[in-house]
Amino acid sequence: MNVQKSNRTAPLAQAPRQAIRLSVAGGSVMLSGTFEQWVPLVMEGLRDDRAVQLLVDVTSPKAATSTAVNTNGLLFQFESTDVKRSGTLGHRLRGVLTSGARQAPAEFMLEVAPAHTPFAVLSFSLPPDWEGLWDAFSANANARQDETEVRARGWLRTPALAAA
Repeated sequence: MNVQKSNRTAPLAQAPRQAIRLSVAGGSVMLSGTFEQWVPLVMEGLRDDRAVQLLVDVTSPKAATSTAVNTNGLLFQFESTDVKRSGTLGHRLRGVLTSGARQAPAEFMLEVAPAHTPFAVLSFSLPPDWEGLWDAFSANANARQDETEVRARGWLRTPALAAA
C-alpha cells in the first residue's frame, strides 16, 4: 500500500491574519492587548444592518516588538471604559471602534465562560458604510471555512508542589 504524505499546513501556519486590539477596562472586566488569533463565528445582515460575532484567543497577544502593534497593522481596535454586566456571563461595552482612519461609537457584547478559559466572544454591529471591515471578516471566514480551529497558545497549569 502506498501512503502519501499531505503537504497541507495547519491554519495558523498560513499567512497571518491582521491583529485586533482591545482595550476594555471597567467594572469587573479588564481585557487589553493586540490579539492575532480570532475567527468569525457568525456574520449576518444586509448592507445597512450587519452584525459580527468573533471568537478571540486572549492568550495570543502580539509581541511588543511586532510591527502590527502600531495601528498600521491592525484590522480594528476597540476601546471602552463604559462596562456594564449583562446577564450572568456577559458584559455590555460602549466605546470607540477604529479601523484605519475611521472611527465610530460602538457597542460590543463580551461573553466569557464562568470558568477559566482562553477564549472570549465579542458580538457587535458594524457601521453601515464600513465595507472594508466587513470584507475582511468575510475573507477570513471564507478562506478558512474548512480550517476554523483556533487553539489556545497558553493555558493555566496547576503548579507542582513539593512533598513535605
